[in-house]
Amino acid sequence: MYQIYWRLFNYRFLTCILVVIFFIPYFLTAQPADTISIHTVLEKVRQNLPKLQFHKEQSAAGQQQIALAENTLMPDLSAGYQAGFATDNNISGMSYPGLLLPISGPVTTENSYKLYTGTALSLIAKWNPFTFGQRRALVETAKSRFKLSNSQYNEQLFIVQYTAVNTYLELLYLSKAIASLHRNVLRTQINLEQAAVLGRTGLRPGVDSVQFQSTLVQAEMDQLRSEKSYRQQQITLLQQMAVSLNEDHLLLSDSALLKRLPALPDTSGDITKHPLYQFYNAQKGVTAAEQRQVKNSWTPKLDFWGTAYSRGSGINDGANLKSGWALSRNNFGLGLQFSFPLLDYRRWSIQKQQYEHLFNGSEELLKQTSIDLNAQLKSATVALQQNLLIAKKSPEKLNAARVAYQSLQANYQAGRIDYTQLVQGQFDLLNAEIEVYGSYVQAWQSLLNLAVASGDLSIFTTQL
Repeated sequence: MYQIYWRLFNYRFLTCILVVIFFIPYFLTAQPADTISIHTVLEKVRQNLPKLQFHKEQSAAGQQQIALAENTLMPDLSAGYQAGFATDNNISGMSYPGLLLPISGPVTTENSYKLYTGTALSLIAKWNPFTFGQRRALVETAKSRFKLSNSQYNEQLFIVQYTAVNTYLELLYLSKAIASLHRNVLRTQINLEQAAVLGRTGLRPGVDSVQFQSTLVQAEMDQLRSEKSYRQQQITLLQQMAVSLNEDHLLLSDSALLKRLPALPDTSGDITKHPLYQFYNAQKGVTAAEQRQVKNSWTPKLDFWGTAYSRGSGINDGANLKSGWALSRNNFGLGLQFSFPLLDYRRWSIQKQQYEHLFNGSEELLKQTSIDLNAQLKSATVALQQNLLIAKKSPEKLNAARVAYQSLQANYQAGRIDYTQLVQGQFDLLNAEIEVYGSYVQAWQSLLNLAVASGDLSIFTTQL
């Protein structure tokens, strides 16, 4: 007898050793779980999302536009050189428009097809130090557009962070729902085994086993559907964070949220700090700046200019073509030019009225935004209050459903109730379990919606 036990011990010991050796490579190569918290989600969205990087680059471009508008105070200085080889029938026709006008000789009475050389070198300066408010309006418009770009970035960041956190909460709910559905599968398997035993003893009809088999298949299908939704939400969350992690190793670290409820926060903040309000306010600022720019467009223009000019021509030197490459005549000049668009009043008046309407429209849109945000804040506050009350009641329903199911299961085993009553009790227990997690998630989502309505996500994150 001792030898038999010793052999059995050796067999089990060797089996354990083989199992350990077999699974060692798996544990060595298994990838560690990627733990993701809500704070991590917010940071990843801010750092990685290309959509936000696009708006950030747009904002940086707007900042450069301010420097470009301010740079118009600098004078314009252009230098040019020109060399030509043409006939002497007024070689000025060989010039480039707006740069040089080399005169190589007088206008001739007859065509001459002799070729001569000609050169010119010029330096032209132009300065507009006084623009009668046009430059200031241009700089203000650039600054207002830069502010609009920043507000658009903040608004987009606010939206995508909210969307990602909401997806995270949906994942928390689905993970708990899958666990409840799995427990429901186990309960159905137990009931199926009991129905089979009771059927063989004659206490229950044999059809109960067939019905429990159908119920088991349905329970497994429900679990698979929830697992499919969970995988899809995982992919969505990774997309919103713009990371390339393996969703099979994704671990949510804030699952403890479903064990407690948030507190009702103070929402007496200033609605004008909401990113959406600031975006429309920045749009209004751009319209106002463009309006001032239009008002300053019907003003005089004052230009200071200066030029230095040298030319060379081979016409007066006979057949010596080389003499045209030398600069032989020099000129310079200074002056100012004052102009005013006399007939532009009608265009200016129409454009001014156009921007008055645009500005009035932007003011009305800002008022509507304020009304909508205040209503959204009140609605979100009511939703959070009610969802907190519902969430506090849901555990009571779960306890009652659990006690009822245990009683129904005992009565079924005793033959006092039929299949349908037990299955209904099992269904009520499943719904009560899922409703507890759902009510807790809805409470946290309500807090998130309240933070969105207030324009401050820290109202949500400070309670994590």
